[in-house]
Amino acid sequence: MLELASGPLSAGFFPRPDVDPTLHPERLYFHGPSAPVTSAEEARRYFNFGELEVGTDGGLTVRIITGEDAVVFEKRFGPD
Repeated sequence: MLELASGPLSAGFFPRPDVDPTLHPERLYFHGPSAPVTSAEEARRYFNFGELEVGTDGGLTVRIITGEDAVVFEKRFGPD
């Protein structure tokens, strides 16, 4: 089972790098500052959205893309 989360676009001001350990999650990627930022300009580089692509073979490709259109994370999951 997978849970994928991205955004919201304003999340750059208050990063939450910790995860709730209750269900023993495995973090694949975190795109955010290590400490709260102090300006919108500084936070802008962390604004992002997620993209899911389902292949014809049933595989799933996940991407995290910044507001500046840079892919900062990509992972493919097989159809099995």
